[in-house]
Amino acid sequence: MSYDPTLVADALVNLFAAIGALALAREVHRADPLGSVTQRIKLALRFVGTLFLVRAIAWTGGDQLSLNVADVLAAATPLVALLVAEGLLRRHGPLPLKLALAAAPLLLVLVKLAPLVPIEAQVVALALLVLGGFAAVAALLWQRDPATLTSAENANVRRVLLAVLVLVPMILTDFRSLWPEVPVRLGAVGALLLLYLGFGVGNVHASDLARGGTIAMFAAISVLFA
Repeated sequence: MSYDPTLVADALVNLFAAIGALALAREVHRADPLGSVTQRIKLALRFVGTLFLVRAIAWTGGDQLSLNVADVLAAATPLVALLVAEGLLRRHGPLPLKLALAAAPLLLVLVKLAPLVPIEAQVVALALLVLGGFAAVAALLWQRDPATLTSAENANVRRVLLAVLVLVPMILTDFRSLWPEVPVRLGAVGALLLLYLGFGVGNVHASDLARGGTIAMFAAISVLFA
C-alpha cells in the first residue's frame, strides 16, 4: 500500500508532536508534581497529545469518524487553553468566554450533523472557532493586571503570548482546503512550540537569545518537513 507523501508528512508531524507533548507533560510533572497550575498544564498537554495522535490516525486512515473526532477535539483546544490561562493569571476567566469556548465543539458537531452543509463550510467554521478562541484567550492574557502577578509569572505570560503569535500562522496551514498550496500542515509544530516555550522547565529562566534559538530550531524542523 502506498501513501501520498503529503499525508505521510502530515501524519509524522502530528505523531512527533504527540510524543513531544506527552514527554513535556512528564517533564512538568517531575518539576512540580503537586502544583495546581501544573495539574492544568498536564491536562492541556495530554489533551493536545491525544488530538495530535487522533489526527495522525485520521489523516492516514481517512475514515470519516476519526476525522470528525479530530475536528471536535481541535474545536475544544481554546477551552483547554483558557483553563491553563486561568492558572497563569490565578483568577477565573469571564463566564461568557467560558460558555462560548465550551459551546464551540458542540456548535461544530451541529454544523457537521446539519444536512447539506458543504465540507468547505465545515472547515471555515472550525477555523473560525479555533482562531477566534485562541485570540480571545490571548486577549485575556494581554489585558491582565501585571501588579497582581510576580515578575516570573508576568514573564511566563509574555512567553506564552510570544508563542501564540508564532502559533496562529502555523494553525492556518492545517486548513489545506482553504490554502491548497501549503506543502505540509504545521499546526502541531506551532502548538508544540507554544507548549515548550510556555511550560518547558528549561525555558523558565532562559534568556531571550535562548528562546530565539528555540524558535529558530522549531522553524528549521518545519522547513525540513515542508
